[in-house]
Amino acid sequence: MIQINQQDSQVAKAWVPFAEESFLVTLANKGLYKRAQKDFAALENCTIESISEGLKVSWDDIVVQLRQNVAESQCSCPSKTICKHILMAVLATAQAADKNAIQEEEHQPQPEQVQEDYQQLKEAQLSELKKKAGKRLFEDSLRLIQQGITAQLTEGEMLTATIETEQTSVCFPKQNSIQNAVCKCGATGLCRHKLIGILSYLKQHQLLLIPDEEQVFAGLSESLIELIKLADLFLVSVMEKGISRCGENDIEMAIQLSLKFEAEGIGNLSHMMRTFSTDIEHLNAKHVAFHPMETFALISRMHNTLSLVLKNTHNAEMLSMLLENSRSDYQSIPQVQMIGLGAYPWQTRSGYVGVTAICYCQEKEQFCTYSMSMADYYENTQNKLELRQLETKMKQPIHWAEDISLLVIAKNCFCLKNGKFNAQNRISSSKQTSCLVQKQTMIEDLQQITSATFSAQAEEYSYFVNRKPEEVYILPVEQITDVVFDNVLQELTFEVVTQQQERLPASIPHQKHTEQAIVFLERLSKKSKKTPFWFVARKRNQTLLPISLIDNTGVVNFYFHS
Repeated sequence: MIQINQQDSQVAKAWVPFAEESFLVTLANKGLYKRAQKDFAALENCTIESISEGLKVSWDDIVVQLRQNVAESQCSCPSKTICKHILMAVLATAQAADKNAIQEEEHQPQPEQVQEDYQQLKEAQLSELKKKAGKRLFEDSLRLIQQGITAQLTEGEMLTATIETEQTSVCFPKQNSIQNAVCKCGATGLCRHKLIGILSYLKQHQLLLIPDEEQVFAGLSESLIELIKLADLFLVSVMEKGISRCGENDIEMAIQLSLKFEAEGIGNLSHMMRTFSTDIEHLNAKHVAFHPMETFALISRMHNTLSLVLKNTHNAEMLSMLLENSRSDYQSIPQVQMIGLGAYPWQTRSGYVGVTAICYCQEKEQFCTYSMSMADYYENTQNKLELRQLETKMKQPIHWAEDISLLVIAKNCFCLKNGKFNAQNRISSSKQTSCLVQKQTMIEDLQQITSATFSAQAEEYSYFVNRKPEEVYILPVEQITDVVFDNVLQELTFEVVTQQQERLPASIPHQKHTEQAIVFLERLSKKSKKTPFWFVARKRNQTLLPISLIDNTGVVNFYFHS
């Protein structure tokens, strides 16, 4: 028997929604909830009375102080956490309030609700959430929402936000939704899970007004302005005398400027200066890698960029278009499912070589890259571009916490925990990231991948385009035809015939690390039998640049296939 007076039963109504199984399981766990249910069914005498901070529920030698934020309720038993007695007190309070409500219903109408359901959620201000949760936690949570990692919302007596990537859930009551929210992680304040739930609710109801990102370069220091002036004078002197007259001093000056820009955090100018020094080295060595038009375009872009920066030293919007950070910030995502789609080698004009694995993140619905790189401008590392050396590096088990190889990443489906991604969807090599390899990537895994439609049209060139994520295409293909090697351009060209009978242009330049891929593609085109497979490629100019194919045997890397 539950004893409660008429006035206290009105107060007890506020705890009725908390008696939902989903909430109590989130508050504690399934086993504790079942034990509380069993003991509550056998409960004989229980007294409920209101106190200043909520309700006091008593039976036998147990006294529970129920608070509006149930997670902060206290029990007289020795337990320091949520115990079965608190769950029993919620069940008893809800039952008493329900019985009293049935009796009252016949005599008087229900009072109108003063507060709208989930009003706190609907009126949540991002500035207030940021202040309560802290800048870093709030921005991390907001980036997850922007990247498509949202909670699944279910409305009942309460709003349940299920966050699959973190394998947890949050319950929001209809009244005082934010301060009385309960998270499975046990946090009493605004945790990341509660923030994701709140932001997901706002986004679903089109109430999420994301503020403009802070300008990275709001103004330039005097030292940086002097460095930019020095760099522009250097480029003007190069243009006046001509690049054919540049020597070792100019190469050294470009390298020094590159290092200084790197120290100032200006990544694009540092990269361009380093590339220019490499171009001059190739010119002096009469190396085939020197392309006059590319070098002229590079000098022009640097000069134009530096001139515009000097004219807009306090224009934050313009500076953010002209300058880029040396490194993008990496944001953690608790858990995502990844599909490995192959890997390819590369070499830059600025003196780096490496291998990049292409993966597809199911939660973000975007292609991501994971790379290993090394400098090739030192004498002892110049042989790293040899395919044999790159294949050896690919097989080294050195990545993430489990020390897996890049080859495994490129050919398998895996679960990535605490993966760190930047704005270009590059994945960090942090040892805090854990990788659970699940199975080899097969054709059936590709059905859930969303790929953009390839267009052979050239994109409009612009100085003011920051680095973008890798453009990757994955296409169901019937065969490869019209394979021709151009001896003048030193390039293999061919057409990819899709299952929809589209004919898409593709090409691959002849370099040391592409020789094996060229031979493989030539042999593939000569096969008389049409064997359907999936073709993974990047966009290069107006053509597809192949990465790998995926057939009924798994992922086949063009460049590393033996």
